[in-house]
Amino acid sequence: MDTPGPSVDVTVETSADAPAHDDAETGSSEDAPADKPTISDAAGEADACEPGTAKSPVESACLISERYGVFVSPQGSDAIGVGTRSAPFRTIGRALQSARSDVMRVYACDDGTGYPDAVTINTAFDGMSLYGGFECTGWTYSVTRRARVRPAMGVALSIKALSVGFTIEDFEFDAADAATGASSIGVIVDTATNVVLRGVKVVAGKGGGGAAGADGAKGADAPEVAAQQIGVGGACPAQVTQHNGGYWGGSTTCGSEGGNGGQAVRNNDGARGFPGNPRTGVYPPNNDNGGDKGAVGQDGVAGSPGNGGNLGAMNLAAGTFSATGFTVAAPGGDGTAGNVGQGGGGGGASNAPPPSGCIGASGGAGGMGGCGGMPGIGGASAGASVALLSWMSSVTLERCELIAVEGGAGGNGGKGGVGGEGKAGGSGGAAYAGVAGPDPDAGMGLGKGGNGGPGGKGGNGGSGAGGNGGPSYAVVYKGSAPARLNGTLLVHSAGGEKGTGGSIDIAKAPDGIVGTAGEEFSVP
Repeated sequence: MDTPGPSVDVTVETSADAPAHDDAETGSSEDAPADKPTISDAAGEADACEPGTAKSPVESACLISERYGVFVSPQGSDAIGVGTRSAPFRTIGRALQSARSDVMRVYACDDGTGYPDAVTINTAFDGMSLYGGFECTGWTYSVTRRARVRPAMGVALSIKALSVGFTIEDFEFDAADAATGASSIGVIVDTATNVVLRGVKVVAGKGGGGAAGADGAKGADAPEVAAQQIGVGGACPAQVTQHNGGYWGGSTTCGSEGGNGGQAVRNNDGARGFPGNPRTGVYPPNNDNGGDKGAVGQDGVAGSPGNGGNLGAMNLAAGTFSATGFTVAAPGGDGTAGNVGQGGGGGGASNAPPPSGCIGASGGAGGMGGCGGMPGIGGASAGASVALLSWMSSVTLERCELIAVEGGAGGNGGKGGVGGEGKAGGSGGAAYAGVAGPDPDAGMGLGKGGNGGPGGKGGNGGSGAGGNGGPSYAVVYKGSAPARLNGTLLVHSAGGEKGTGGSIDIAKAPDGIVGTAGEEFSVP
């Protein structure tokens, strides 16, 4: 609580026939206590204070009376209170209900506890006023004292759809720090005329930070080879006309396939191994990596690794203000999945020259390539810190303090997932173990079949971009700018920090954008 300054005192008497305030819902005074305190008329107070006067209690002490206001205190009670100094209400909302059909004023004291409930002013309270410079013991008033409203979450003061106006003097409205991705706004005035804030302090909390983007999952590793992927050994004499090479019979779920091994033929040259797939989205592309035929079948060549996924894009669009608050900017862009690795080339078959009656060894199938890593998700953008949001309204600020703190920090982008590992190919068929020929790996010209080449590694997933920081403004308005009188002070802090783009290896996604900041922002 601020240190009390000059104050005014009022003498109170009790009267059995004093008028009671209207009931909040019906306007009835039947349930009001008979001993409700009232101001004495002995000093001619009724003549000095005219109902409906625009003067504040500090200007005219006689206004501090049950005749002209309903009283509310943090130590009061909505259950048994009647809105007097001796039996005040506890909540400002209850006091407004009581005062709206009669005195049209609410007098609030603060003993340092403050008021935990947000204040909402709508058409039911058009033309009323709130005064918060009271202390709670003697109900003296000072312009250096403020009743404090500080809800645990949300907007502290909302004013909407007024045609006559509303006056608030000597209050402090504090908005709490916002939750993740949300904004902290102290006061919202929406389509309201003649709103006057005098001696009011508004403090917005920190904008909520953006959530970090999730990291991408690792790509699946390729399967290991089995018997089906192994070539068949040479034979002499041959009982069959051909030996098929090792094969897979289909691609993996992510689209990689090792090339089939070369086929061996009786009394003839064998076939070269087939290339692995895919041959696009890899580097180098179009890699014809099958092993060649020969006296000894040549090994297949390793599959090309998959290309990395695309990095997430920076979000260049800012968040938007509306009559209800701030909609955060879209998140930073997501990355894309890495490309699958090419399967290894199949091994070439060995030759069986005529008229031997022999058959060469067939080649082994190429190994499967790894799957691409999953994409990193972009970081979310952050919320704003705004003291006053005025939307198509007329607002006057007199000796006020409006303070915004930091906008929320953008969330960091997630890292792309690591690509899956390619696996070794199947072994080529064995050489015929007969009489050695000129080549130590060949029998009677019946060499070993080529091994399948290893599959390529899957590409890493692209990382997500960072989210944008939230703005910090003392005043945001659509339509007319609030009028500033008598040294009204606007304070803002820095816009929220940008989120950092995710990175894997040397590939880094772009960062987000630092939040904007300033004393005022005019919504286009």
